[in-house]
Amino acid sequence: MTIVEPPQVVTEQAVLQLLHLAFLEIRFYTAPVDDDQSLETVLKRRKQINELADLCHGLPGCVAPERRHLVSDSLRYLWRTSSARKQGWMRSRWDHLGYDHRWLTDPSTAGRADAAVEDAGSGAVQSTCNDLDSSGT
Repeated sequence: MTIVEPPQVVTEQAVLQLLHLAFLEIRFYTAPVDDDQSLETVLKRRKQINELADLCHGLPGCVAPERRHLVSDSLRYLWRTSSARKQGWMRSRWDHLGYDHRWLTDPSTAGRADAAVEDAGSGAVQSTCNDLDSSGT
């Protein structure tokens, strides 16, 4: 069975919805905590916030008007360079949203995804996603 990549506009919408969910989760994790929560719990929340921010900080640049044509390649790069935990987060949120991510996440498509990123040039894709990084790097 061949897995077909969704239309670009559908993928753009999935990226925007992923960002929306990340912002909501960061807001949840930054809500005031009970005074009786342990330091371990507070540090765990901070780690979750940092993981979400690390995962999603470059996504706004991927859907910028002048770069939207690279959104699929940008997601391939993001997927390929993300930890299993971050991949799991993306997969679960896309499942929740009803986005068909198999073109990216199915193990049988891994070789094609890597080839597509290599064809586009990983440096070009990486810079596309990181152009809006506020750190200046």
